Amino acid sequence: MEKRLFIVSNRLPVTIDEEQGIQPSSGGLVSAMNGYIHADTSQRFSKIFWAGVPGCSPGKWAEASKEFLTGDFNYVPVFVNSVEYNGYYNGHSNST
Repeated sequence: MEKRLFIVSNRLPVTIDEEQGIQPSSGGLVSAMNGYIHADTSQRFSKIFWAGVPGCSPGKWAEASKEFLTGDFNYVPVFVNSVEYNGYYNGHSNST
C-alpha cells in the first residue's frame, strides 16, 4: 500500500526571492517535519506533498521550481493575492 503524507501550512518550506533565488523558509515547522520524516525508517512515505504560499508570483514559481524538481517534497503552491494574504495572516491568524 502506498503511504503518502500531506503537509498543509501557511508557507512552503522554500521561498523564491527575486534577488537571492531559492531560500529555505524560516521557522521550526520545516525542521520538525524533516526530523519526523527522516527519523523513523518504518514510516517511509512514497510521496510527501507540502501545500502553502510560495511568496512569489505564479510565473516566478514556474521558472524557479525547475531547479528543485527532486527532493523530499512535492510542492503544491497556493497563490493568494497580497490583500487577502495580509488580511488572513496579519488580520486573522496573528490576532487570534
